[in-house]
Amino acid sequence: MSGCPKRVLNGPCGGMKPDGSCELGDRQCIFSEKYPSKVVLDHGFRFRPEIRRRQSFTKLLAEVEERAVWIAEIPPSAKAFDDIELLRGLSFTALSVPENPLARLHIEPAVFTQLLKERLGCELMIHLTCRDLSRLAIKSRILAMGLCGLEHILALTGDHPKLGREESAPVFDLDSIRLIYLARIMSDYGVDELGNKLQLKPRIQVGAGLNPYLPLDIEVSRTLRKLEAGAEFFVTQLIFDAEPVKRALKKLRESGVNVPVFIGFLVAEDEVIRKTAEIIGIPGADIPRDPEKLIEEYLETVEELRRLYGPVGAFISTLGRIGNFKLWDRAFRSYFMSS
Repeated sequence: MSGCPKRVLNGPCGGMKPDGSCELGDRQCIFSEKYPSKVVLDHGFRFRPEIRRRQSFTKLLAEVEERAVWIAEIPPSAKAFDDIELLRGLSFTALSVPENPLARLHIEPAVFTQLLKERLGCELMIHLTCRDLSRLAIKSRILAMGLCGLEHILALTGDHPKLGREESAPVFDLDSIRLIYLARIMSDYGVDELGNKLQLKPRIQVGAGLNPYLPLDIEVSRTLRKLEAGAEFFVTQLIFDAEPVKRALKKLRESGVNVPVFIGFLVAEDEVIRKTAEIIGIPGADIPRDPEKLIEEYLETVEELRRLYGPVGAFISTLGRIGNFKLWDRAFRSYFMSS
């Protein structure tokens, strides 16, 4: 598997393009035609218990079972923190903080997340990627999160630094599936992958990414392996076309999967949305130019997926434009909370 630039064992990663090419654009993904059917661990995992499904213990995962809820993504920047008071009184259930999104420099997310928790007192989700940290550093961060009372990890392989034009050397000591498994070992058993007892047992729910734009069989296989590793919820990539995620969730439901899924939506200016959709590969002509109409389509998608699949919520990104959450919040309250 050394042919993968991210050293992934449990491929493909979420960066594989729909045509099977690598996100770096200069090769075919080595997992595009042949990929594992089970979780692959390296020799460093000496402690290999079976990970079993456990009952949700956070407000976010409990409430999404009963009703539509939403998560607000806050990129860790000084500007976003200055604007954070704009979030007071909004109807989000949790905030989510990415780690150097798009492989570009941001404030260290664990510290930023703790500042948000102190300021707003809400539940948090921190994105934990394999790009920049060794497994020792990852374990240290998970322990720190447990000590600070942070509730959720979103385990991701991470974008390659070349995508963000960074000159830093990538680490990729783990991939997302091994990271999920490691986090669950620490949270379930209070030990690390070597079987060494931890200083504390972090009480953290572990989530994973879901890319509905990958070929359906590949994405279903990835999702089932993430569940085998211990994933307890999923967050999709940003979507502008509901059909791929409908197909993916229908297939997962047929496979007996029924864990919470949060659908990624972008609330931003028209030109930003169209540029993002172009990167993802969605025709811009199919996206409503009226932001209120677009949000209405997002809300209808959540409602339809809750009927089709079950515990579905929304994951709202504004690319750091904190004020745009108010536009979403008004529509969400009117659609789901007015009765």
